[in-house]
Amino acid sequence: MYSSWLKRNLLKLCDYRYARHSFSQFGEDLIIEQAFNLLACQKFTYLDIGANHPSRLSNSFYFYRRGSTGVLVEPDPNLYRLLKRKRPRDITLNCGVSVYGTTGKQTLYLMSSNVLNTFSLEEAERIQRTTPFHIVDSIDVDVLPVNSIIDLYFSDIPFFMSIDIEGLDLQILQDINFSLYRPLLIVSETLTFDPATGGRKISEIIEFLISKNYSIFADTRCNTIFVDSLRFQGHV
Repeated sequence: MYSSWLKRNLLKLCDYRYARHSFSQFGEDLIIEQAFNLLACQKFTYLDIGANHPSRLSNSFYFYRRGSTGVLVEPDPNLYRLLKRKRPRDITLNCGVSVYGTTGKQTLYLMSSNVLNTFSLEEAERIQRTTPFHIVDSIDVDVLPVNSIIDLYFSDIPFFMSIDIEGLDLQILQDINFSLYRPLLIVSETLTFDPATGGRKISEIIEFLISKNYSIFADTRCNTIFVDSLRFQGHV
């Protein structure tokens, strides 16, 4: 009797008409939406580097469901096929993003948890040494420079870029020609993965993007959301 009354009254407190479901790790997609609402942006393009799964822990799927489209970059062949099948309106590339603008092939280290896959042997070995996860395989995959991807697959600059490539985020960001390609918003992982210590904040990424005239819009500890300081003037 009491439990039924409690359930009825608890449900009254939850108005699901206003509920929004996040697909990101810590609600980053809802924060991105709030940022774009400030500029009255409804539909926009995205570049999702290290897309991984079509929806789980995705910073772009929330917007895909609402009609936006973009480019997904995923070097793991199995995840690439899943993305192609589940997100047909997006362009999905089975490649990695190269460091220092090089092309060709690089070795991808496949980890026992695929969200930790990385092109950095140093990062793969650190994860193997300090966490329960380990390297299960390595494969050679094609890589393209980030500027080439934007130039080839976007008619305009992507509104936002999500980057999560385990250990190489800073190098990829440093490779972007910001005078030509300047996303309105950038989401980058800014915390190293280390369950034992809670991880280290990667201040180098924050300092670099601030030097490029981006401002911190929000920080979820694991990821930092940066916005173009000029175009968000008065909002940050």
